[in-house]
Amino acid sequence: MDAHTYIAIILAACLLAPIFAVITLSSPILWLIIEPIGEKSYVFISLVYPDGLREISRLVIDANTPGIVKLDLSDLKQAWDFENTVNHRFAQPVILITGFTRSRKLIATGLDLSWKSIPQNIYIKPKFIVSSDKTTRETRSYTINEKINTKLQPLDGCWITHWREDYYEQLLNTTVLIVTGHPNVFGNGGFFYAHDYTVGFSINLFLESSWTRIAFLGVSKSYSGSTTGYFEWGQSLYIWVKAKYVYERWRYYGHCDGETIDYREEYVYIADFYPETFSWGNQLPPDSWVPSWDSFNYEGRYISSSISTPFYVKDSSNWQHDRFAVDVLKFISILSNLGKISSTAVRAASLIGLVISVKFIYENIRAYHFNVVMYGIPGSYDVFYVKCYDVDEVPAPWFITTFATPYYD
Repeated sequence: MDAHTYIAIILAACLLAPIFAVITLSSPILWLIIEPIGEKSYVFISLVYPDGLREISRLVIDANTPGIVKLDLSDLKQAWDFENTVNHRFAQPVILITGFTRSRKLIATGLDLSWKSIPQNIYIKPKFIVSSDKTTRETRSYTINEKINTKLQPLDGCWITHWREDYYEQLLNTTVLIVTGHPNVFGNGGFFYAHDYTVGFSINLFLESSWTRIAFLGVSKSYSGSTTGYFEWGQSLYIWVKAKYVYERWRYYGHCDGETIDYREEYVYIADFYPETFSWGNQLPPDSWVPSWDSFNYEGRYISSSISTPFYVKDSSNWQHDRFAVDVLKFISILSNLGKISSTAVRAASLIGLVISVKFIYENIRAYHFNVVMYGIPGSYDVFYVKCYDVDEVPAPWFITTFATPYYD
């Protein structure tokens, strides 16, 4: 059997495998089968390393033929194992697939996987983020010089280069639990992270005119952390943790069919958090904003018959969601003041009230645990929590109470 025949058999087996089949492998190797979308597409595949995104492969997908690429995640696994040894941070594999079509439609699709069960085959259809002719424009804020032109590489009819233009990170206090005070109410709240469990932070991508949530970076720490805070009559409670926010700007530049390709991807995400920094206070902490909210979700009416007995108890075990929202607009404001992020990305983020979505349940295991306990003067109370909506709906553990009626024995 010659080499060409052997490769053909392997690829045919990949194409015939069920789309839902998942096989646990001893080696983190998988075949990524990218479905055709009716026109020629130029696709770039990146992984999230401890120091950010890194392009590892690029390919052309014909109009009606799947694109097949073998991904060996061994180097990624080694990088995260080393990061865990040195900085006590580990992450699950994330694959980002971006690029453009011959007609200049932009593509962005993400996959978040688990090291415990690497799929043998993954079938994915590229997702269009925007359809615009703006990708052919020249941008005025950056100069194309000869050095960039020397980096152009042939890609089936195009000459393209793709590189990271900017990277910036900053530690900020990130508010994870809020109880808005009421004159008739006092109580306490707590937050806890269980070591070695995974918390997913959304990777938010801005392309041309819109933000999208492309994937979740699943991060775990090798140590735990917690805090418990209190609020007196009329006070509010805030619990926060320090987190590392990251901004990356990637650029495509080249020529296709005599036209110029020139556009950018802007990524904002949380890459790390520090459980030992869980803190609380009765005022919003420095360097922190509350998540941009849109509506109140009515929890129900609760009756207090005595100030010595709580009328409302909520914890993460009876929280009906697997994720919650934290603020990202503070970080975007910092980026804007530094002149790093584009003004269009800033306006779009402010307009929709962009947040970071935090997924704290993986494989039915809760990495974050929180609780809220409220006491009040006798009477009836209506309790609400906040919902945020940017590119999709995300709740926030932000609880608000109103006094409904006095209590009569």
